Formats: sequence, structure tokens, C-alpha cells
Amino acid sequence: TMYQLYIYFLLILCSFAAHAEGTKEIRPLLTDNGFIQIYDNNTTSRPFATYSATANERLYIHIATAGEKIYYGFSQTNNDVYYRIKAPNGTTVVGPTLLPSVGAGKIGSHTQAILGPSAFMLGGYTALSYTTTTTGDYYIEFNPTSATVVNATKRIFDLFDITVSNAAATQVIKGRLWSKAWDFTTNGSSNTFVGALYIYS
Repeated sequence: TMYQLYIYFLLILCSFAAHAEGTKEIRPLLTDNGFIQIYDNNTTSRPFATYSATANERLYIHIATAGEKIYYGFSQTNNDVYYRIKAPNGTTVVGPTLLPSVGAGKIGSHTQAILGPSAFMLGGYTALSYTTTTTGDYYIEFNPTSATVVNATKRIFDLFDITVSNAAATQVIKGRLWSKAWDFTTNGSSNTFVGALYIYS
């Protein structure tokens, strides 16, 4: 609409890769505007990171060595969004389950999102985690109101972080989160998007 500016990228031949892992790249300051969203305009025509997403619309997490760990957390104010994580072969390895509204997996503040998982940074959020069993591109999918039935209802994520570490959980490995079809909103046509996206052919 004229009151909202949505930034949508879909490149079939190129992919966008954040050099790190979430809010801290697209919304570095609390006053910045940059949020991921799903099902804009309540339609499946923009299914980024959802149960409806095709291979070109998924939110991927690249794993180079089996045993690397995925740490993750979100803040989504509707508190009705389910998620699942799938292995490169399409097998569901986590979920489907409701995004937490408290405790592990819930990012409580912008500061926590910037710091990342508390396992690596004092003051960060308490992350959920998954230990991978194979190499390749895992992906995470979201769906409002139902664990199983596709519901194309728009949802905006206030905060998000997906961080990969080595198997020993002693070192964060940056640049593992990527998509060919990021769907962002700035929540207003006069709001500036300050995030940086890196394109790889």
C-alpha cells in the first residue's frame, strides 16, 4: 500500500547471503527499520521462508561439516507462528512447533539480537539449537496458526537470529544464512532500509 514499503528480492540466478546471521545485519540500531516478513498481503504469492516456499524462496542455513550447530531465536508478537527445520533432503529434523514466547528461543530485546546467542556472548539471548548430521543447505519454514495446514496470513518478525558454530561450539562461523528471496518490510513508505546484502553468482 502507499503507507507501507516492502522490499522484496527474488533472483533466480543469484543468491543473497548475509555476512552474519540476522537482525544485527538488517537493523543494526534500535531505531532502524528492517524486518523479515512472511505472506505479505495475506497471499501465497510471496511465500519467503514458509511452508509454501519453493526451493528458490527458502531461508537456508549452509552446513559445511556434519556436526556443526545451528543456534536460533526469534521475536514475533502474534505468538502464533509455527516453525520447522528441514535437512537438505527435505526431512523434518526439528518441529513443527510454536515459536517460543518466553525462555529459550525467544529474543527479548534488540540488544540481545545484536549480541547473538548467550553461548558465545555475555548478555545475548538464550538460543535453541540443533546439531546437524549432514552437510548441505538446511532450511527453516514458518506457518501462522497451524503446525500442519498452510495459512497464508502475514506475519512480521521483530527480531531474529540464526547462528552457526563449529561442532565443538567454540567458534561462530559467519556467512551461513542465505536466501534467493528475502522479503523485508520497513513498516512505512518513509522509513529507510539500511541493511546490506551481498550477492553471489
